[in-house]
Amino acid sequence: HLSAYSLIIEPNTPFYAKGVSPQTDEEARQCYDYLLEQARAHGYERYEVSAFSKPGFASKHNLTYWTNKEYYGVGLGASGYLNGRRYTNTKKLNDYLKDHYLGSEEILTPLQKEEEYLYLHLRLSEGFSLNEFQEKFGVNFPIKYQESLQKMENTGLFNLTDDRFYLTDEGLMKLDYFFTHL
Repeated sequence: HLSAYSLIIEPNTPFYAKGVSPQTDEEARQCYDYLLEQARAHGYERYEVSAFSKPGFASKHNLTYWTNKEYYGVGLGASGYLNGRRYTNTKKLNDYLKDHYLGSEEILTPLQKEEEYLYLHLRLSEGFSLNEFQEKFGVNFPIKYQESLQKMENTGLFNLTDDRFYLTDEGLMKLDYFFTHL
């Protein structure tokens, strides 16, 4: 399994102090394209924008997040997601020991749930099932987003089959662009 992210040079870090310049977008893209080519040449499949694995070895932990499944947050400062409620446990040990676990929470609206589902699933190479989307949100994805999809039809950023919607290699690289124009 391989996870790959661009290094971000942040203030107050050794690289920043040494004057290391961040990559340009073009340099980062060249590196990513090279990584993708080499990973595939060595039998790795990209299953998420930044995750690669040999067949059958995709991270179940990571896929929990990317497929928008529920998970428990157990322990000091841990985060969880249950019943459309995102929560973070307190980071204060004394509170936690007194059974005051909750630090913060957010209840997602139906629209937020749909948008999060789309954004997370579009990170996956396999995208999402149109039937699952219909069952979860009660709407037909291609019909609801017909106008936006038609505007981007000839961009080569996505594929729509009988039951799947997924981004192409180029679409995954332009995920933010695609999502904001959806």
